[in-house]
Amino acid sequence: NLSNDQIKLLAQQFSEFLKEKSVDH
Repeated sequence: NLSNDQIKLLAQQFSEFLKEKSVDH
């Protein structure tokens, strides 16, 4: 199981990734 800290970190990285993709549009 992922720990809460790992989930938070992944969610943060994922949101940053989505921000970068949305900038292209």
